[in-house]
Amino acid sequence: MFHLTHKLAIAAVLFLSMSVAGYAKSKTIGDITLDVPDAFEASASARGVELKTPDEEVYTWFETYKGSEGDTLQAEHAKYWKENDVVLNDPEMTDKKSGDIHVATMFFPHATWQGKPTVLRYVKIGPVAASGTMVLMTVWASPNGINTHGKEVEHMLNTLNVKIPQ
Repeated sequence: MFHLTHKLAIAAVLFLSMSVAGYAKSKTIGDITLDVPDAFEASASARGVELKTPDEEVYTWFETYKGSEGDTLQAEHAKYWKENDVVLNDPEMTDKKSGDIHVATMFFPHATWQGKPTVLRYVKIGPVAASGTMVLMTVWASPNGINTHGKEVEHMLNTLNVKIPQ
């Protein structure tokens, strides 16, 4: 098991700093373990776990993939955004290093959903093993949703553990 928590502090600082509600016990779905608030709905996805708030104002995905699958994953996301009438433009990017791990964030401050402002952020971490495995966290939220649930999302990122073959 590769434990990412100590490597993600830098990502959390780059990510959010909103108000916080309670936290739940750790939940494992596939190879991903993290603390999920009791009220969040969690389900397995093709590459990891998908979570959403009970008010459906915040969707979060944690996915693992080989670095060589990055273009495929990006195409899948582009298709999803198009199908959901999300327009991405003018990304703000940062790239930091924590030990041997790169943490890249991409925030779309002018993203829209059905013509209205929306919050869309990616945190890409990796590679986290000799296998070239990467971890991608995606957050899609309404502005009110991120204000309400942002600290819970940050907590999930801080508690992330990924089982990765070495």
